[in-house]
Amino acid sequence: IDEYRDDSAPGTCLACYFSDKGKSTSCSELLYTLASNMTIEQAQKALIETYKSCRTKPIRTPAPERKDILYCEENNFILSPDDVGTEKTEDNAAKFSIRSQDFRPHHAQTCASTYELLGAIRNGTRTWDAAGGTLDELSILERERTLSTFLPGGCAIPLYPPERICDVLNRFSHVVIQGDSLSRHTHQGLLMALRNDLVGGSVLSSDPNMPNCECDSQFSENRACRKNDGLFRRYKPYQLGLCPKLEKESQFESVYNSNIPLWKAIYSFDGVNCTNPDSRGVLLILQAGPHFKYKADRVYENLLKKTLDQPIFQDCMRNGKAMVIWNGYHPQSPIYDDKYPSQALKNGLVFDREMASFIGTGTVRNITSVNWINFLTGAMRTDGIHFAAQANYFKAQYLVAIADAMTKDGMFVST
Repeated sequence: IDEYRDDSAPGTCLACYFSDKGKSTSCSELLYTLASNMTIEQAQKALIETYKSCRTKPIRTPAPERKDILYCEENNFILSPDDVGTEKTEDNAAKFSIRSQDFRPHHAQTCASTYELLGAIRNGTRTWDAAGGTLDELSILERERTLSTFLPGGCAIPLYPPERICDVLNRFSHVVIQGDSLSRHTHQGLLMALRNDLVGGSVLSSDPNMPNCECDSQFSENRACRKNDGLFRRYKPYQLGLCPKLEKESQFESVYNSNIPLWKAIYSFDGVNCTNPDSRGVLLILQAGPHFKYKADRVYENLLKKTLDQPIFQDCMRNGKAMVIWNGYHPQSPIYDDKYPSQALKNGLVFDREMASFIGTGTVRNITSVNWINFLTGAMRTDGIHFAAQANYFKAQYLVAIADAMTKDGMFVST
């Protein structure tokens, strides 16, 4: 048994056997399960053959430096928006939200299509490091300060090393992320994945205090952790020597601006020309809600429609060179429901239903909508609205997986 055990990912050798249960277990537990119906020698042989068959179809995952996780376990802290200074204290010390086990597949089968990926995110569950691991045993504050793992529903969501992320992005001539601070954090999570750096991979600033915003504090809304000197919020992969085919200034864009209303910062498709035979088209990743008080009609009319009705995008759509991902409601902490009632879960559920109706009856078809509620509910946070590193890193990874599947499935938008 030990000969075929993968110590870097304990339990994954058993995923084939337990795929229908959505979990893995220890080799010894599986051995006893098998031995109840056969001799111990037969059980050992069956276990080894099961693991061999799993290893013939490995699920490749990124390999973040173990030292990154160890460093953050020792040094992590989360600055609240009102904290003064960027040092770890007894009051802001926190467990690091990302662990090695987050990178292990929990199913033998990898999601094989856009439909399966969306279902895995929508129907997944989160387990907490508490007795029984269920939400009912934890208070509201406890669950958002307790380490947890998201288990996708039905199939394993692939995680991509940096070169594979670039392979996916390079299928498009233009990649655009548009939204508010939640999308800015997704953008930062993507940068962490591209740089394979969990400690400070999303921090790009010449400000001397910014490098102190490490680990989970990379996603703090404290002003000391989000000073913009050009690169922060606006990084281009080529500026970091990443993704060589996305080398031009307009080929990777992020559109969010806290100084003007979101609906006045619509992406203008500068430099996009999908009528050019060499154009690989455009990928739009859109999100909005909090600044519109989660009113679906306002979001659709002021963001989606104004973006998708632009003539340049229409050219891309007619030429079969446009893909659109819509990110649905992001749940806030229930402790904020009195402060921001429009962002409470009950309103978010209505928002998602109404957005689905607008998208389904609109003039642009085949928009891919992602339901993040199960993935984000109870995840560790940096404040009542924003999430810690785990949610942002894996959300970025899942979006890359969706974009990958969409290109393979031919999920281009159309009229």
